[in-house]
Amino acid sequence: MARVKHQKRNFQIEAFTAPGLAAAPLPAVPQEQKFWCWAACIQMILAPTRPMKQFEIVNAGLVRDDCQGLAATECNLPLVADDPSGGRSIRRTLERLGRPSQYQAFPIAVTQIAAALGQSPIIAAFAASGSNGHVVVLSDLMATADSENPRLWVTDPAKDPPEAGWKTYDEVLEGLHLGLGFWSGSLFNIGG
Repeated sequence: MARVKHQKRNFQIEAFTAPGLAAAPLPAVPQEQKFWCWAACIQMILAPTRPMKQFEIVNAGLVRDDCQGLAATECNLPLVADDPSGGRSIRRTLERLGRPSQYQAFPIAVTQIAAALGQSPIIAAFAASGSNGHVVVLSDLMATADSENPRLWVTDPAKDPPEAGWKTYDEVLEGLHLGLGFWSGSLFNIGG
């Protein structure tokens, strides 16, 4: 893994280039507010083609235009991965930003993860009892001797700097051993 620093809009982001990464590396971006993991994940995915600030993404997600100054209070809100009734969600935010996606309310099967990652990075949603949940970006796959447990490149925006590295499929299924609960939903084929 190579660590590459980029200067962008008066702050540094670090991009992690994983050995098998087919596309340009995604920047590892920390969430700027407590509940903005979803905005940070979208920012990472959009960065190669459409750089945006997190407050702009939050404005799109919350259907507002004032989240730059209010981020710490009124705009610091979690979003669900998808809301079938059409309410505010990460999937709807991606649509508003011109990047439609597919959603399923369960993990992507190990037999299908390579095909899904071949289309786009994946936003993996985690649910834990009594919490607002959390999302991370999965952006690459490395085969292992155990075909049922490949390694996935995971970028978690919760820390500053973000945690990025290889985790086994089983570790991701089990919430990355961070008390995140379990992998409960997947946004994939983002932009296609």
